[in-house]
Amino acid sequence: MATQAPVKRPTKLGGSSFWTTAIFALLILIPCFVAFSNKLREFILLYRHQVDGVFAISPIVNYLLASLGFFFLFWWGICNGMFTQMEQPKRSFLEQEWKLDAEQARYEAEEAHREDTDGPSIYERSARMK
Repeated sequence: MATQAPVKRPTKLGGSSFWTTAIFALLILIPCFVAFSNKLREFILLYRHQVDGVFAISPIVNYLLASLGFFFLFWWGICNGMFTQMEQPKRSFLEQEWKLDAEQARYEAEEAHREDTDGPSIYERSARMK
């Protein structure tokens, strides 16, 4: 029976990192929320006070549905831990690249060894595949 490697727990943000992240999030999210709210308010006022304001229903519904969708995606990401190990995808990608580079070097070494024999060269084999 094979044993599993211990699971590495994500490290928590320190005090200063947490506050820096929170401040930058507020600096970005508050202006976005204000702009979104103003635009939504303008559409609602246009719909209520103008005879031809019926066309504003479509943008209102689009704004609300898109916002709700983004909120659910964000909440799903938080619940699935997508913001806990931000560096892990980069490390996995680099490890995979190193494995592929090693495999390609091994393949090229085998091809070089095969070219030393009397068999068809790699160029002849690639021309046959076309």
